[in-house]
Amino acid sequence: MNSNFILNSPDVSFYLNAMRKCGYDNYDALCEFVDNSIEKDVNSTFCDFTIIKGVDGKNIEKLVISDDGNGLEEKHADTFFNMGVSTKDASCYGGYGLGAKTAGLSMGKRITLFTKQTNSPIFKYVFDLDVIAEHNSVGTIKINEENISSEEISLFFDSIKNTDHGTMIVIDKLDSLTCKNIMMFKKTLIWT
Repeated sequence: MNSNFILNSPDVSFYLNAMRKCGYDNYDALCEFVDNSIEKDVNSTFCDFTIIKGVDGKNIEKLVISDDGNGLEEKHADTFFNMGVSTKDASCYGGYGLGAKTAGLSMGKRITLFTKQTNSPIFKYVFDLDVIAEHNSVGTIKINEENISSEEISLFFDSIKNTDHGTMIVIDKLDSLTCKNIMMFKKTLIWT
């Protein structure tokens, strides 16, 4: 019997948009990032959550989750946005390499990772669904410290409480928040 292997490549935009609907509500999605921050190998002393206001002062423009953990090694940061790639043991909770990506995408169309280890530069990675749709290919934009804006560097160090190591996730293009009003979002978050 003759057989041929047929490559079944997904429509990238359709696939990633389907992944956005994988069942997280906004508050469970934020918990996914908190869970990553408090893992034993991360060695963080805090995990912080910040809401950045839009120009109207009432609505949410960006969500920022940060910790003062070890930061990601560059080789792990390079693959952070690869679906199905994880540094965790697959036999443990969350070792499938989908959590942070699907959690972030469930709220917004762009996730930006900033990470720094002690005595290392800051690395910035941008995973943007609009850019991916434009190229019809999954990819991440990597930006070295010398090309990161001073405002972003300041936000990063403020978020990690001016330590020499840590990670910051920024989620924006927030088209899937159930509540964009800051006061209502905070009230729901407190009661969740």
